[in-house]
Amino acid sequence: MVFEIILSILFLVFNWADWYLTKRILAKGGTELNPVIKFLGLVPAKIVSSILVLAAGYFSVWALVPTTLAAAGACVWNTVQLKKAK
Repeated sequence: MVFEIILSILFLVFNWADWYLTKRILAKGGTELNPVIKFLGLVPAKIVSSILVLAAGYFSVWALVPTTLAAAGACVWNTVQLKKAK
C-alpha cells in the first residue's frame, strides 16, 4: 500500500511538473508535440490523465510504474528543451 501511495504522489508531481515546464516552453514560442494535449488543451489533459492513471493505479500498481516513468521522462525532455531555448 505504501508503494502505491508513493508512486501516486510521484506521478502527480511529475505530471504537474510537466505541465509547468510545457507552459514555459510554449511561452518561449515552442510547440506542443502531443496530439492529445493539442486536442484537449494543456490543463484539461493533465486533469484527465491524473484521474485516469490514479484510477488505474487503484486497481493495479503496475499501471502506475510505466506512467510515472513516462511523466518523469517528459520532465527530463522538457528541461532539456528549455536549456536549448536559452
